[in-house]
Amino acid sequence: MILKLIVACILSVGILSAKSTQSVDLSTFLDVAKCDQVIKQDTHSVCFDYKKNGPKAVWYSLTGSLVNEINLKNRPTFKKNPQLSSRYQIDHNLYSANGMYLDIGHLAPDGAFDYDLDILKDIYYTSNATPQYHYLNAYYWYKSEQFGRYLAVKYGTINVIDIVLYGNDVFLNKQGYTSQGIPTEYIKILYNNKEDVIHCFRFQNSNDKLLYDKLIHHEIKCNKISLKHLLF
Repeated sequence: MILKLIVACILSVGILSAKSTQSVDLSTFLDVAKCDQVIKQDTHSVCFDYKKNGPKAVWYSLTGSLVNEINLKNRPTFKKNPQLSSRYQIDHNLYSANGMYLDIGHLAPDGAFDYDLDILKDIYYTSNATPQYHYLNAYYWYKSEQFGRYLAVKYGTINVIDIVLYGNDVFLNKQGYTSQGIPTEYIKILYNNKEDVIHCFRFQNSNDKLLYDKLIHHEIKCNKISLKHLLF
């Protein structure tokens, strides 16, 4: 039933299959040499930015046979990542009662890894999260996560790269806690070279409620992305 609902949702946005003209990989969109630290988890990897105390990018793969299995109801609590120096670790309480409608927004999504509790705990490091305005987090970004799971089921696996863009020096601050940069935009890239398919999306980090907004309204041409120089 859940899969049928997701398929119905995806079909309603009217996204067509996007074919790539050549194989792509992480280096097509991101120069990992520009990461201050690369954090490797069992489920995902993070390009971490010390200046923003947050991720520049997160990349992972989704397995179609697992993304809709079990669907554990209880969620872990976000925790600091021990792979980071304490000066860069974000406490999840930074987000509480922030008065800015900012959620602690996953990049590698909990909804795709909730088939095993230990796997799910791996998603709940604050190094895998950014301050994301609630309406983006709960609606538009969520739609892209659903689409990723749909593609994983359709093709067996899908690779995902989430790019975080910080266009200013605005931070989420709270006395007694390490501050974290608030992104201005996100890019999501979904691809499977074996099936010759790729989709790219761009989202503004805002709390604007867009009437009749569909996921296809955020789709962009992948060949317009040059993340190595942050040019579009």
